[in-house]
Amino acid sequence: EIASLPNTKQALFAEQTTAIGEQVQLYLDRARISARSQTSISISPIVSVIDRLGDVVDRLNPQIDVDIDLENLINFQFQGEEPDLQEIVGNLLENAAKYARSALRVRADVSGSTFVIHVDDDGNGMTESEISKALERGSRVDEGKSGWGLGLSIVNDIVHEYSGTFSLSRSDLGGLRASVTLPCQTKQSSP
Repeated sequence: EIASLPNTKQALFAEQTTAIGEQVQLYLDRARISARSQTSISISPIVSVIDRLGDVVDRLNPQIDVDIDLENLINFQFQGEEPDLQEIVGNLLENAAKYARSALRVRADVSGSTFVIHVDDDGNGMTESEISKALERGSRVDEGKSGWGLGLSIVNDIVHEYSGTFSLSRSDLGGLRASVTLPCQTKQSSP
């Protein structure tokens, strides 16, 4: 049907069809996460997942110094599905790399049965009103950057499905700090 439209409208309809497909997939993913979180929880690596994602961001953004220190998480595992952790951290790293001038930093801490990941960049950061807007689905604070405005709201949705917390604040690097708290447990030693 799109091919039968005038050229000027084909791109618009193709773009909107893609957006609709992404929205449908998003809600299917949320249903999947919700169903899993109410049945059984998987145990997934933390450090190796974040390191792999950090390597990708580092290779794709050679102009940015990507500094990842996860030493505090070496003996811990995420109480959840690995694809969910990849989605959360991947979106945060992608956003930080998109807005960083020259530095992106990832740090982690453990407190009881939860771990927190802080992703900082040295970009312009956001005002309080921009932070509120950034967490709304489909809302984009910076129209000059590519994307659909779904990344941070996806992070927020997934984190809340695991009864975690997600916040945005000013980074000591000068840009934005994204902080996520999720459930964890100590790694089980092998017999």
